[in-house]
Amino acid sequence: MTVPNTLLDLGLTLRAEHDAERLQHTARLAARLGFRYLWLPVPENAPVPDAATLAESARPARLGLVVGGDPRSLVQRVTSLCDGEPPSDLLLEIHAPEELRDRLVAAVGGADQWRRRAFVPWYDETAAGHVVPAEQAAGREEVLKALADASARGGGQDGTPVLSVALTVSIGRTMSEAEARAQRDPALSGTHHPKTAGLFGTLEHAQNQALELARAGAGTLRATLADEQDVADLLAQLRAVAVGPTPLLHARTH
Repeated sequence: MTVPNTLLDLGLTLRAEHDAERLQHTARLAARLGFRYLWLPVPENAPVPDAATLAESARPARLGLVVGGDPRSLVQRVTSLCDGEPPSDLLLEIHAPEELRDRLVAAVGGADQWRRRAFVPWYDETAAGHVVPAEQAAGREEVLKALADASARGGGQDGTPVLSVALTVSIGRTMSEAEARAQRDPALSGTHHPKTAGLFGTLEHAQNQALELARAGAGTLRATLADEQDVADLLAQLRAVAVGPTPLLHARTH
């Protein structure tokens, strides 16, 4: 049996509030460490980002844009993001009600582009990916069940939607350090705290949590890390969760 090199493909959520230079720097760091995806949230009423420049900085990783908000304006926002000539490999994670599906397919440019670009939070066998928003979940079991249900429908297999988990991450040398990181960043505290359904604790804790996600069917993570200056160290910590001994353990027990 071939032992996989990584347990899960890694994706990083970039911070929409960072300036272009910092976004490009973080994207380059993550790409060099083997991250496969870079995801940029696009807030409502924000200008359309310079996706082409950021996508170039991210290569060989793929850039994705995360859009959500008011369903009444969401279709038009997706249309605007796809207007012109966006990068050919640009991804879109679209948080919308399933009843908007047909309009969203048209907004991204038709069924072929939907298959190439769209990650959605409801299972659609014709989309590029299915995202489970663990950062909004009430607990870890809810996330594992959602993954298992999507996997049972065929998700994560060749030719079917990638199964992605969007979660928050705080890893430390000790539990206290992990907790301190989370508490310093509003994006990782309160209802988004990684101890609820993300990766939290020491490296060993995070490896075990990632192993659970992989066994339930996850293929990739979209991770929100603490917004701190030592971003290279945080990226390396997360990479260590998905490489090394953890994939070996998954291969032996899966």
